[in-house]
Amino acid sequence: MAKDIRLLDLKPNQKLLDASFDGYKLSLEPISKIKVPLAIPPHKILPSENQYSALHAQLFGLQNHLVRDPWIKNTTYFADANRNIQCVRYNEQGAKLDPLTSVYRLRQCHRSSEDYNISFTFVSEKYCVLTDGLGVLHVLDTGDRFNKAEWKSVYSDVVLEGSRQFFIEDARFDIVNETKNIYCVLLHIEHLESSFETLLNLISLKQDLNGVWLKTYVKEIKLKSLPTYCSLEPRSCALVVCTDRSVNLGTSDDNQMSALSKDNETKEKPISFTWTQLDDDISIKFQLSAEHEKCNFKVMSTDQCINVTYKNDTLLEGKLFGQIDSDLTTWSMENERTAEQYIQVTLVKKDNSNTKWTSLLADQHISDKADEDNTAEPHKYGLTSVLQSEIEDCDMDINDLDNDHNLLRIDTTTFSVTHKLNLGSNRPLFTLNQRRGALASIVIRSDVDALIWTPKFSIGNPSDWTLHHEATLNAFGYVQASKQQKKYIQCSPNADYAIICEPHRHVFIYKMSNSSAMGLKKRSGGKVSIGQQKLYSMEEQDEIVGMVVEDEITILLSEKYVFVLQINA
Repeated sequence: MAKDIRLLDLKPNQKLLDASFDGYKLSLEPISKIKVPLAIPPHKILPSENQYSALHAQLFGLQNHLVRDPWIKNTTYFADANRNIQCVRYNEQGAKLDPLTSVYRLRQCHRSSEDYNISFTFVSEKYCVLTDGLGVLHVLDTGDRFNKAEWKSVYSDVVLEGSRQFFIEDARFDIVNETKNIYCVLLHIEHLESSFETLLNLISLKQDLNGVWLKTYVKEIKLKSLPTYCSLEPRSCALVVCTDRSVNLGTSDDNQMSALSKDNETKEKPISFTWTQLDDDISIKFQLSAEHEKCNFKVMSTDQCINVTYKNDTLLEGKLFGQIDSDLTTWSMENERTAEQYIQVTLVKKDNSNTKWTSLLADQHISDKADEDNTAEPHKYGLTSVLQSEIEDCDMDINDLDNDHNLLRIDTTTFSVTHKLNLGSNRPLFTLNQRRGALASIVIRSDVDALIWTPKFSIGNPSDWTLHHEATLNAFGYVQASKQQKKYIQCSPNADYAIICEPHRHVFIYKMSNSSAMGLKKRSGGKVSIGQQKLYSMEEQDEIVGMVVEDEITILLSEKYVFVLQINA
């Protein structure tokens, strides 16, 4: 219930804020790099004709195809076009890149129009969870990853109903009562009713006494957008997500009651509409809710009359103010930018008379001064006459322009929200995995800075769940806002430097400290701290499809090469 939700607020640690920081100084010093060509390009598929939503574009376009191994330093992996998992390791002692090594091969399968890209994540020093993008989940025993041992599959099965394909959003490994468990959050985009939605499927795999992995349960959460943060707590006690749209938990009694209440309100409230006109046509817009279906609408018109019905209910009927060309009447179901759907009926005026209609219906006249009386009883049809060209962004409700981002902690046992943090329009910048096997940190802009927040909690006392200010990226909130072409944003685990990577060529590096600027002072006598900015420009034009940032180096994966930028090496 709403009264049980604990509202959180962010309290920055003033000791981690640098008021004397005065920006970044551009350094022209060359960046040491290693460049290795790829014999086989990375595996990367584009959305099909059936995957045409903005959610698909985000998921496919922003996926990081280079996966970091939290247990082995400077080691990353990617899947190549032949469906081999390749190991990329930087040799710190020799300051070079080891030869690429194939550690696992996925079998070739026939592609469908609903396939996703290969995705995987490491859950322990021994296990990796992988999906082939075709709907199959694999649990892989990676053996001795330090010596690049060959991986073996210990579990492989279709885990979602209808063999749905998915992306692995997060996964956890735990041993409870000497039993091995793997918990996964699988993301799938599906067209539901009138729009595409994000489905987060929580599944649990348990190893029995014979060493066989079995799927134990499946739960589902529905989102209207892709989560900007999604992380599982150990033992899958809770799922923490950040989204700017509504969340449907599906199984909570409170949510079911809330849904019923909303359904009843919708049934009691008639379908309203507005109308606008141009010189030669009339547009009528019927505002709908999610349960309305296009097949239940009927629109009939003659030269002087109109009749619009939904099932057995009449929405609009009567003699029009002027004549129309009924042969040119059209109607369609549309979606606004706020994801609300509507039916739009377009009427073409007869002979392009350019006559301005003062009312939609001849027997339902509204005077020009009707809008002046705010207390007047609304018209039974709610008619308005406003030129579309007069409506600007400043006329819109601000809630329709910017949705609040909310960080939610969802108890996976009761399937209810226990903690909530409202970020307003402050979208999280990126997530950071600082500690292996732990919840990811979340990076949020605060004034000009970017603050790194780490979830803190106790499994025995989950009510104490909170966010701890871990580190600060000075002025990085301001810096990243100026970059319009950013694809990947990340910082080193020790927060010494941050990276902004564009889709092609340019990589911006921001170091928090600058040895060449030590000892600078203001005229007033106060000390000044200045960071260092560097720019790395690739000669090649191929797309950058992956990035992993370590304390000393940054590894980049493009369509033809692997690059190692030696930032602190």
